[in-house]
Amino acid sequence: MKKLVLIIGLATISVFASAQFTLGVKGGYNTCLGFDKNWQYSDQNWNLKSDLTQGVQLGAFARFGRGFYVQPEFNYNLNVSKVQYAYNNQIITDDVILSTIDVPVLLGFKVINTKLFNLRLMAGPKFRFNAGSDTSIDNVQDLVLEARKAQVGLDAGVGLDIWFLSVDVRYNLIQQLYHYKTLDQQEINMDPINEFTVSVGWKLIDIYKPKRY
Repeated sequence: MKKLVLIIGLATISVFASAQFTLGVKGGYNTCLGFDKNWQYSDQNWNLKSDLTQGVQLGAFARFGRGFYVQPEFNYNLNVSKVQYAYNNQIITDDVILSTIDVPVLLGFKVINTKLFNLRLMAGPKFRFNAGSDTSIDNVQDLVLEARKAQVGLDAGVGLDIWFLSVDVRYNLIQQLYHYKTLDQQEINMDPINEFTVSVGWKLIDIYKPKRY
């Protein structure tokens, strides 16, 4: 982790010197396909499964650099997963609401860079923090919720800039902030670990200074 922070720091110093700066706001859609091995759980007393997790993202981003760039962001995410379980001969549906703050720090490269548009590749660490999630499941006393305050993951994806718009498609790999334990200490993870995000950004400030020769 220390080496990763050092690399990001050196890259940030380098791209600051290129004198290109962008600041904007963004919004997007999150979804999780549920590739967790504990996505479905059952025993002799009750059965628990979760549907596709969906949510929204709102935030802000900054970008420093020309061909190579650093892009830190500050995003609020709200994800809702429908949980269905059979308990005491009843079928009950409940919502697990995940509210988080995400702070990715991305290193990127503009594969195509013209005056009209650019095509980008990016990857970097993402820091996720709990922001008041509601993860309780009603009427089930056999589960104990355990939560972490923060987690570190990885973002990677592609982006396209056209005029003042910035469109990103990313894959997010991150460990769970939340998990449940049954009375026999089996762990059930309900927090998405494999997410896809599609977002659209609006550039409020876009300063470009040509190279001096």
